[in-house]
Amino acid sequence: MKLLKVLLFFGLIYVTAGQSLDRPLQSSILPTILERILERGRNILNRQIINIIEGQRENFSTGWPLLGIPPIDPLLIEDVELNLDTLETLNSFSLRLFDAELVGLQEFEIDEMDVSIIGLSAYFEISFRELSLIGQHETSGNLGTTPISGTGSASFIFNDLRVNGTIDMSNVDDGFLNIDKFFLGISVRRVTVRLQGFGIFLDATISTLLSAAFPTLITESQSAINDFINENIVSALNKVLNDFRIIDVINSLINSIFNQLVSCLNLFEQN
Repeated sequence: MKLLKVLLFFGLIYVTAGQSLDRPLQSSILPTILERILERGRNILNRQIINIIEGQRENFSTGWPLLGIPPIDPLLIEDVELNLDTLETLNSFSLRLFDAELVGLQEFEIDEMDVSIIGLSAYFEISFRELSLIGQHETSGNLGTTPISGTGSASFIFNDLRVNGTIDMSNVDDGFLNIDKFFLGISVRRVTVRLQGFGIFLDATISTLLSAAFPTLITESQSAINDFINENIVSALNKVLNDFRIIDVINSLINSIFNQLVSCLNLFEQN
């Protein structure tokens, strides 16, 4: 039985190192049945990671008091400034958003998760049906050649926002997990912007122009978004990950696969 666990350990590392399961492993190395078990093991690992993340869903609204992490749904945004210099109709445009809340992060869907143990890396895809960003704004710029400015309420509704990302991790402090690098790619199907404070006639015009431009602006702002995430969010994620050791994750997974294998063998003997 111990030998079987050793084989599972090395096989698990081989499979989760990124080997393509579409290309069959040599039968002289791993029998077909073991290959299938290891493939299932990779799926179990990914499912366990998904379960851990989804298990934190309620904490999005309550926070993690023991770790000193406040709630992130809604996510409070005290002050952020966007310089929108690439718009054709709106130019030299500066939008300051303050006293804002981003609502809906709790309603995420994990579409894909693929973890490599030996590489300590992960790829994921997450989607949000709708996110709402509500706050106050101070905006100035030119509409064509006409200077404009406004202060008032602001809302941004993001529909079908999709996030894909890669995470590179390392072992720190006796094998505890730590995120070294976090990269995200973000796309959104539609953004509905509503700004008030320019006057009854200009509010709708400026909101419509920004709504049309924002999906492209988000794509063009990937670098700034990733800088913000790595500087402000990764440290909070590491407070959670630093409680997990890679060897404990591997042991848990191997025991799970081993128990499933024993159950299958017992069922086979009974038949």
